[in-house]
Amino acid sequence: MDEIPYVDDRTWGVAGGLIAFDVALTVAAVSNGQLAHGSSPTLVAWDLAKGIAIVLLLISGSTRHRSPGLAGFGCLFLLIALVDGLAIHSPIAHWISDLVPWAVLDIRPADGQGIAELAVLLVLGLSAAIVVARLGGWQGLSATRQALWVLVIGLGFFAIAIDLVDHLTDLQGRWSMLEEGGEGVLLSLALAYSWQVWQRSLSMPESR
Repeated sequence: MDEIPYVDDRTWGVAGGLIAFDVALTVAAVSNGQLAHGSSPTLVAWDLAKGIAIVLLLISGSTRHRSPGLAGFGCLFLLIALVDGLAIHSPIAHWISDLVPWAVLDIRPADGQGIAELAVLLVLGLSAAIVVARLGGWQGLSATRQALWVLVIGLGFFAIAIDLVDHLTDLQGRWSMLEEGGEGVLLSLALAYSWQVWQRSLSMPESR
């Protein structure tokens, strides 16, 4: 069931519709000046909704065909959306940042906070990736797994790396547009692909 060798026309159509909606929401956020001061609540809510839909689709396909790797990928997509949208890692990063004498290291407190956030994100991301790999997300590296890993890595780049640059620079408006746009597109592609994986699972015999 894990082998989805190509993306069919219907999936590209779904992805195109989702991305068009992403563009409309992003344009509205820019027009309202929301991205000039950070992320847009509307875009955050939309990305979280896509993350939830992804995890539900992949868990459904995983349950039907006893492929825990798919469920792991779904949880990984949702985790990235939660980290980026709700900053669930921030309390731990703040705690670590308060313990480090940044002044002694000649590092500004704001930069130290960014370093602490990056450290927490790296530990969290690597731990989650290892769990997914152990669940079968690395086994055989089928076409489906390869596509999902590419989407996860791309999403992590925009949601974590670009978000960190956004917080450490004075060009927040520009970086926010790049982050929100890239993250939105990749989540939409991931949702469309997860829908195709789920559709394929329904057309194949259920594993016993």
